[in-house]
Amino acid sequence: MYVEVNTADLIGHKVVIDKPDHSQVEGRVKSVADKKVLLDLNKGDNGVKTNVTLTIEDKDGNEHTGTLYIGKP
Repeated sequence: MYVEVNTADLIGHKVVIDKPDHSQVEGRVKSVADKKVLLDLNKGDNGVKTNVTLTIEDKDGNEHTGTLYIGKP
């Protein structure tokens, strides 16, 4: 079962993302790849991996793109 979510609501929130190199980064959401997405959740080691692609800004002002991760980094 899939649920469609409005990802634009995430802009400005502090989140953790999984980057393509498998590292994780915490920061505030600057933009979303898709305004709406059929949410796909997969259990990871310490949390849940999603298919929501975001660009965030870390505490040093650097931008990173990856997928939303729910749990402890």
